[in-house]
Amino acid sequence: MIDLIDLRRELHQRPEISGEEHHTSARIKEIFRQLGRFKVHELAGTGLIAELDTGTQGPSLLFRAELDALPIEEKADWPWVSQAPGKGHLCGHDGHMTFLVGLAQRLQSQPPAKGKVLLCFQPAEETGEGALRMLQDPKFEAFSPDLVFAIHNLPGFPKHQILWKEGAFTAAVESMVIRLHGKTSHAAEPEQGVNPAWMVADILKVSKSLQQPKAMDKDFCLITPVHIAVGEKAYGVSPGYGELHYTLRTFDADLLNRKKRDLIQFIELKADKLGIDADIEENIEPFRANFNAPIAIKEVRKAASELGLSEKMFVHPLRWGEDFGEFTSRFDGALIGLGAGEHEPALHNPDYDFPDDLIETGINLFERMVRNKLS
Repeated sequence: MIDLIDLRRELHQRPEISGEEHHTSARIKEIFRQLGRFKVHELAGTGLIAELDTGTQGPSLLFRAELDALPIEEKADWPWVSQAPGKGHLCGHDGHMTFLVGLAQRLQSQPPAKGKVLLCFQPAEETGEGALRMLQDPKFEAFSPDLVFAIHNLPGFPKHQILWKEGAFTAAVESMVIRLHGKTSHAAEPEQGVNPAWMVADILKVSKSLQQPKAMDKDFCLITPVHIAVGEKAYGVSPGYGELHYTLRTFDADLLNRKKRDLIQFIELKADKLGIDADIEENIEPFRANFNAPIAIKEVRKAASELGLSEKMFVHPLRWGEDFGEFTSRFDGALIGLGAGEHEPALHNPDYDFPDDLIETGINLFERMVRNKLS
């Protein structure tokens, strides 16, 4: 039997960012070769699905974990701190993978009576690319899960608490880049050129006016400038180039598209008036909103109740993106939260670490759902 805490910390020490999860994938494959009962399928480069087929007709359940880490320097002094400079498992994907390995160990010794269990290890979640790549891989056509599930740990909530919501659970997110090509001139003669700085200022004002960041219902819209650049530190030069990077997020994909169209329309009209060439790159790192099916939430709540776990229903969706939405857009399923402690560092913080005592809770919840559906 693999010591799961040791495994989680081993994975934590060797983080790999989106698209580079080669060692992590190889380590997971090695574990399943040792288990023996599961058939491992390779998809989308580094992605894996470990399949347990009982040979008896019944439902097919898919459980997903993420392989990738973040391009953030970890700042901590625990013995299992990241050994990869500038990279860290600062979102808990090391713990999520451990859930599935622990579930596999239990099902190895006591397999369900019917149906299939699919343990999905997905690459590139942080960039919003991995889920779609797996689903578009022709090998995925061999699988047709009846229900799909994923857990994400959530600091700021009581440890071991199950956090759920039917319908929209996380936001739809998309990023975009606006490149403004004007004309460089002498800073003493700006009229001889076209300086995009004033247009950058106007775009910032308009994008702010399009937001509804405090609305926590269907009208919620957050448009965040994440990078702005105009010219160089050359005081004799009026710059001719400017660039803005944005993320847009809503709880509804149609609203996101409308807000994006409004912003682009303003940019195109303003650029034409000023004689600026505007180049707009859309659909960068897109995340579909996660929609939790009532049938899937029912299974989660039944298992949580049987295990005596505390529950909390969210009134509003979470504002961050999670590309499990690609799965829940195709199959009945649910992404749920697992409280990681009210005073733990937040996700993506340089001092965050997945709490090891959540491992047993995550495994227990997934196993109970398997037993309930496939007994």
